[in-house]
Amino acid sequence: MTKELQAQLSTGSTLYAILLNSVGQIWNGSAFETVNGANWATYDIALTESIAGLYTADMPAVVAGVYSYVVYEQAGGSPANTDEWTGNGYLEWDGTAVLPMSTIDTNVDDIETILGTPANFMADVSALGTPANFKADVSALALEATLTAIKGAGWTTETLKALKDAIDTISVSGATAKEVWEYAHRSLTWMITETAGNSITVVRGNTWIIDITDIILYTHKQQVAIKKNAGVVDAMSYLLIDSEDGLIILDGDEAEVPTDAYLTYDEEEKKLTITVKADATVKTPVGTWLIGIQSINEEGDVSENYQADFNIIGDIVRKVD
Repeated sequence: MTKELQAQLSTGSTLYAILLNSVGQIWNGSAFETVNGANWATYDIALTESIAGLYTADMPAVVAGVYSYVVYEQAGGSPANTDEWTGNGYLEWDGTAVLPMSTIDTNVDDIETILGTPANFMADVSALGTPANFKADVSALALEATLTAIKGAGWTTETLKALKDAIDTISVSGATAKEVWEYAHRSLTWMITETAGNSITVVRGNTWIIDITDIILYTHKQQVAIKKNAGVVDAMSYLLIDSEDGLIILDGDEAEVPTDAYLTYDEEEKKLTITVKADATVKTPVGTWLIGIQSINEEGDVSENYQADFNIIGDIVRKVD
């Protein structure tokens, strides 16, 4: 365990890092716990300047796993949760050292050893026989009778094209399909189901309904923020949504319509549903950002259990008049 935590800043700075595990708990010097601002001074891992603004610290004695760390510049006499963020990192830890790429390559070689060469796979397939052995016997199917049953009684000369033409003439609330599509306030719904840890991609200008599954949160309150990076303050979020107050921040400004976004958490299914209406998503910037999800219990304890990339792509067709 030597100098695994690394950062760069101007020489003479006072830097420290905090260490997070895969479920958002923070290292307090002896164990991982739910983040608590009152305990911030116990979370710091001091970084030492090696030379020319290069700072390092040893990885604590933690079990194997995937970890992230955030580096702060200490402003006062001791670490505080108001210190400015300067960088972050990510590492895969085997319990004593960072897991190197050579280990992954060795694991791939082991898989090939177990499964054999491509020639072995071809030999196994050949042993199954010819494709003719897999063909279904359809000789007993009453094809004409089946078609007659599908058409139903009273069918005359209707064709699929005739059905399509008939459907196209159906009016929706007095409007044609073309008129509905070109209506100025159209709202398309973009539904996504994600497992915690995956990246999310949405289209700007659509209504977003995003299900985050397999996520354990406090039931008292949940909050979701989408930001340019982890150092951005909440007030400058692209989106900040609260389960009690709805949409709070939209593109760095106070939201005018709190009901344009809301959160719903199902404790039994361990599923958080994020809903953002099209009137709000159309004001978000295109790009790859970060999403974070945190929850708060009745005692005020905070736990951030989800972080991922959040991709907003531009809508291609924008004609609405």
